[in-house]
Amino acid sequence: FISDLFLNAPSDLMEAVQLHRLAIFLAGDSLIEKLFCDLNLPLKEIARNETLAALALTGLTHEISALFEMNGIPMMVLKGIPLSLQTTQTVTARGRGDLDLWVRPRDLSAAINLLESVGFRLTRGFSCFADSTFQGLYSRFVSIEISLMRIRGQHIQFIDLHWDPSHIRGVLPSFKTIWEQRAYVSVNGQKIATLPIKLAFVHSCCHANHDYWRSLRQLVDVIRLGMLLPSHDILDLSKCRPVSKTCCVAAELTEESVFNLISARVPLPRTVFARKEARRAQLFVSKDSEGKKWIFSRIRSALRVLNCHHHFAHFFSHLFFNFVTPAALMNSKTGRYRSLLEIILYRWNLFRRYMSNSEE
Repeated sequence: FISDLFLNAPSDLMEAVQLHRLAIFLAGDSLIEKLFCDLNLPLKEIARNETLAALALTGLTHEISALFEMNGIPMMVLKGIPLSLQTTQTVTARGRGDLDLWVRPRDLSAAINLLESVGFRLTRGFSCFADSTFQGLYSRFVSIEISLMRIRGQHIQFIDLHWDPSHIRGVLPSFKTIWEQRAYVSVNGQKIATLPIKLAFVHSCCHANHDYWRSLRQLVDVIRLGMLLPSHDILDLSKCRPVSKTCCVAAELTEESVFNLISARVPLPRTVFARKEARRAQLFVSKDSEGKKWIFSRIRSALRVLNCHHHFAHFFSHLFFNFVTPAALMNSKTGRYRSLLEIILYRWNLFRRYMSNSEE
């Protein structure tokens, strides 16, 4: 493995480190310093920026958690600073990221209004996600989050507001169930609600699976959380497809016996498929597909996502999303609902735009 790394130019190695967001893990590592001395300074610079970004995220997490608590809206923070504290006892160990909040679907409108009161704005203009109309219900069924942003000085802060914690639906319990068993971490005296370790492990497995295990940092989260759980808990959780497949991929990166045990129990075709998909995703630099390539890419991606978990909510939400997206239901500039004919024309024009770039 080390000999293979020496075949790559330092610039290529740095690109891979940034793609997988590993700088903060590798900076200062004695083996890296010894074998790849040309990378030491760039790694330390990137790690420093990651640390500063994590500290900024810590301040934002503290502010928003206090805001929701003061206004009596139940909210849990996903991943981010709470996960860093749960797995490493420090706020900077995971580096940068957006702030992911999870609220009950019925609190979505109140949560958006609350965030707008402190300067956040929807990143894509008007939307119907919080509406009590059919369009709103449909949008919340096929999607799991909406993004907001605000500018503070020279920095842009992003919040992903969730009403479902994972793109792989039907795995994690409801908000009400998890809220009753929520865990807390403390940041400068502010209690922050988040997922308990066991469910944080499931959530991280689902998150990694949905991304085809593209990011090694996601797998680091899975391994760290797995080391905090009793082996029998992980074995029990591995009955879930996203968990078992992620454990198979993680088994290639760690000597933890429980991951190898799960990998041995999973049917060989599923193990081989998961590892093949992981290698392909980790080595693939994403570029926009065009024309016919875009169609095949969309179909292949849709089939992979549909196969992540065999639950009706997961299957139908992703199936419907591929036909009519929430963006098609409302004009984001005017806030006006589109008619059925306008929705068809919107989707058709989008399709034509990609097909016009078709490469023969």
